[in-house]
Amino acid sequence: MDLDQVVALTSKPQDMALAQHVADESVTLVRDNGKLLPLRKLYLAPKKTETESAESPSKHGLTVILLAEGLEDTHGREFEREVRLRRPDAAIFRFDRRFSGSMIQELLKAVNDADQVVLATYVIHEATRQAVINGKEEKYFGIRGIGGRLFKEIVIKYPEKTAVVALGSPYLVESFPQIQIYICAYAMATTSEISIVKALFGEIQNHATLPVTLPGVAPRGFSLPWPTHSQLKSLNQDTW
Repeated sequence: MDLDQVVALTSKPQDMALAQHVADESVTLVRDNGKLLPLRKLYLAPKKTETESAESPSKHGLTVILLAEGLEDTHGREFEREVRLRRPDAAIFRFDRRFSGSMIQELLKAVNDADQVVLATYVIHEATRQAVINGKEEKYFGIRGIGGRLFKEIVIKYPEKTAVVALGSPYLVESFPQIQIYICAYAMATTSEISIVKALFGEIQNHATLPVTLPGVAPRGFSLPWPTHSQLKSLNQDTW
């Protein structure tokens, strides 16, 4: 086979639709505190006056952080585009070890001011390391360096309003028991990014189950039912 023809042969509409369907069916809800999901959509009306344009955005702010040790150029592009279609008011950040540490204060302020936070992590499946935790050497799953410190601060300080998305390795949650909302997509593909956003906004509620055991978190075959907008509305009448 001519390798130059691979893209052409695998990018037919029916093939792309199948790939998206598989990704949609794979998204798994592992933890949920019942306070955040599904995210609500917001369609902003065009501003008519300078006064209206200067007004601050809705108090129900959404902050999204795309986080990795090293983000590839393609990582997060579809994720951001899909979020923007549903929440044009969202503050979206890309962060990895190449960004200055001074950016962290801006990120943390956006997280502090937001009512809803999505922390999308790109962690390769081989990212298991040894680390000294509380004086003991243990396995560590996650992002090293400045990005890892940012991740840890957010999930420890703002667990109730932060949905952590694992694009890649599902084992991240093992090192961070503070995580209250945890979603697995198992891949860093653009189809997985689209599926995650659809799931976050309650557009898909599949019955996917964990293909592996997450020790201390959930057994193989586990999943939670996806919450619906009606369930969230009944719990938070004052925010709708």
